[in-house]
Amino acid sequence: MLIKKTCSGVSLTTKKLSCFLLVGVSFLLTLNQQLVEALGITLSNNDPRSRTVRRSGGILVQLRRCSMPWRGTSSALSMIRNIDLPEALIFYGTNTVFHNPGKTIRPGLMKLLAESKDIGTACILLSESVGTKVLGERVQQSDLSGQKNHLILRSSLEIEDGLGYSPSPLALLETISSVMIEPRGFGGSSGFGTKQADPERSPLAKHCVVFTEGKRGRDRSLAARVAGMRVIYIEEKMGDCDADDLVDGVIGTLDELYGVDDVSTPGQFWLNPPSSRDQNGNGVNPWDVADAISRQRLVDPSTYNGEKDEAIIQNSSEELDENELARILADIDPI
Repeated sequence: MLIKKTCSGVSLTTKKLSCFLLVGVSFLLTLNQQLVEALGITLSNNDPRSRTVRRSGGILVQLRRCSMPWRGTSSALSMIRNIDLPEALIFYGTNTVFHNPGKTIRPGLMKLLAESKDIGTACILLSESVGTKVLGERVQQSDLSGQKNHLILRSSLEIEDGLGYSPSPLALLETISSVMIEPRGFGGSSGFGTKQADPERSPLAKHCVVFTEGKRGRDRSLAARVAGMRVIYIEEKMGDCDADDLVDGVIGTLDELYGVDDVSTPGQFWLNPPSSRDQNGNGVNPWDVADAISRQRLVDPSTYNGEKDEAIIQNSSEELDENELARILADIDPI
């Protein structure tokens, strides 16, 4: 009889606990929407995987849906976290923007430009084949004509007498130095941990993302890596990318990106800000590398020698210390 009462008591307690949990879960799912509204957050797009939200104070944060939502509801508990949005998107080479030959632009480009304009991210087209005048004419004759005020045009031919082309980081470094942005503030919900925005300045290399592709894709990817920037390679056909060891991500088209969030820090491809590294992962001073390559090119300006440039970069490197190695290992851990 005692055993029977005990079992009955356990059964009754279990039922009460189950009911309590069900009520609690229902309350939390309902609270999700109320919490978002209470924080003054408004959604800026309808991406079901990752959405950028803007608080009334102007702080950008990220709202991600849980990967395993509760059964029987279309809503899910969400996590709000701070992210560093890129300060500049650099399209290195005209074919990262245009389909060659022709005036058509890559799918997904207009979406990135529009979102970047809304959040204050600079967009730069850096050419190594034509000057800015010819580049401007091509932009004007394409679907990008309406974006001419936001898409900044630069050419390595007009930087340091044309000595800064990849894999030298000089063209990239001089390009971002010529652009001014208004940095965004950074902080948690309700102002917790808020950091005030910096005064107007040039984009920081660690907050720049470079898009590369094609025959010069490896050289340009190495230049971006040495400059201390993140690199995304656009691979037209599977297997075309020859810079897997240098880039942070490979995509088939710009349209694969859900938005600027994907190339933020942290984002789809990385967790932490980058540092200047050579092809072997050793730390380098990008300005020293640029100076060494420029001096070599002055000796023989008529000959392009990618292997010689890579050797100069490697010779300028410094061995990783324990702290730098730990930072790199943490960066490649899955999100």
